Amino acid sequence: MLIFQASHVFASFLAIIVVLAKPQSRPVAFFLSALELRHPSG
Repeated sequence: MLIFQASHVFASFLAIIVVLAKPQSRPVAFFLSALELRHPSG
């Protein structure tokens, strides 16, 4: 459970970074697509 909480906090932290960064950039878009493939949000 501790690992799940850590990954959740890390995911939210990454979300903040993505918002602060420019989502239009190719690397960020590719990273987001990879995250969506790994963690599909229902």
